[in-house]
Amino acid sequence: MKKLFSFLAVAFALLSFSAKAQSTSIKIINNSSCQVCFILEGATGPRCLPIVAKSKVICVPAGGTVTFASTNVAPFSPPLTGGLFVGLCWFNHDPSACPDVPLDSRCIVDKCAGSPQTDKLLLYNADCKECATVTGTWTSSGTMATVVFM
Repeated sequence: MKKLFSFLAVAFALLSFSAKAQSTSIKIINNSSCQVCFILEGATGPRCLPIVAKSKVICVPAGGTVTFASTNVAPFSPPLTGGLFVGLCWFNHDPSACPDVPLDSRCIVDKCAGSPQTDKLLLYNADCKECATVTGTWTSSGTMATVVFM
């Protein structure tokens, strides 16, 4: 019995090390020279899919950062209490601007939701002129997801 208990204790410890922590907080860092506008996607957990909520459009100026400590404080619709951040889709311009520029977007997701974790898109400034091609990359460490635009 003692050997069985020891075996189970080791097995559970190994499983806890191999389990992937899911993103309950997110930091978006805009290291690009362009404004980046995006929506966040969330799931109720413990699984990353299906996506059950999307945020309103959030715009971060060049050089700016925004952090959401939990899905409770992110602008999700419907509200997402105690959920997971699983994806981010960014637009080539602020959707409320540039009526003559077709709206385009790219999405990156947490590994638990699939792929890709990196993509790029040509962005436009508020004056609707080309700004730069910006790459977005999603990484996770512990319960924090980090998206960096460059």
